[in-house]
Amino acid sequence: MKEKASIKRLQLSQFKLDSLLNVTLAINQNMSTERLLKLYERIIREDLNIGKIILYTYNNGWNIVLVSGVTEEMYGKINPDRDLLPNIEITNLVNTENKNLAPFDVIIPVFHKNLPLAYVLLGDIDEERDGISPVIKHLHFFQTLSNIIVVAIENKRLYKEIIQQETLKKEMELASQVQTQLIPSPDSLPNNDKIQFSAFYQPHFDVGGDYYDVFELDEDNYGFCVADVSGKGISAALIMSNFQASIRALFTVNMELAPLVQRLNKIVMQNTNGDKFITLFVAKYNTATRELQYVNAGHVHPVFYDASSRSSQYLS
Repeated sequence: MKEKASIKRLQLSQFKLDSLLNVTLAINQNMSTERLLKLYERIIREDLNIGKIILYTYNNGWNIVLVSGVTEEMYGKINPDRDLLPNIEITNLVNTENKNLAPFDVIIPVFHKNLPLAYVLLGDIDEERDGISPVIKHLHFFQTLSNIIVVAIENKRLYKEIIQQETLKKEMELASQVQTQLIPSPDSLPNNDKIQFSAFYQPHFDVGGDYYDVFELDEDNYGFCVADVSGKGISAALIMSNFQASIRALFTVNMELAPLVQRLNKIVMQNTNGDKFITLFVAKYNTATRELQYVNAGHVHPVFYDASSRSSQYLS
């Protein structure tokens, strides 16, 4: 009998080592999170005959990523912040007074640098059977296995975030380059005995959907505009690039502002399928008559300052 028991213990130990090796190999082969969880579930439920398992992981809030052998009625009232967070070590739930946790036998927390990454709830299939509970019997193995699986899942999540951040960074760099080409430099603005233009641009974000421009229509007439496209990033920069090309092609000395805005609006709607919009302030100034015409299409009201009277007003 003792020999059989020893052989059985050796076989069980070998199984656990093989299981940990298989999990490690699966992680090294970049197995998906879904397949890792399936492997984790199979080892615990099918191979070691554990009846109930729930795995909570944290990602901008607590989420159940694996539930097996458990009805929603059993776990629906569990509040991770209230019921799980107080448990910083493996906790036996056999005599728990918390009714929400009563269907389970043990809580296994997974921490990294004092931060909780996950909580595992385990329970036996047959609560009435004699002998040592499989949950208790294999507890240290479950702890080791859970740590390996949870850390692997967390590393996958962090890696995915890094890739997304790098992709966004490259997109924003490209958008910044596009936007830099759109915004005229102050030195390029008209500056003569008839009119002087000056500009300063400071985006609120690294890359905005902003645009301004000045157009020398003829020797007496100048046009200028300020615009902002909804959204940010490369898509906004490309939309504004197309808008710049359109307004430069259409804005002539003989083009009235109202039909100009109408044509620009039609182009924007066609190019964006109505998913984006551009606010625009566009004006035409005649240096000979000192007449200013403008159209404000939903843009923040510019301020007109009259130096002679030292007064100002909004151009709505």
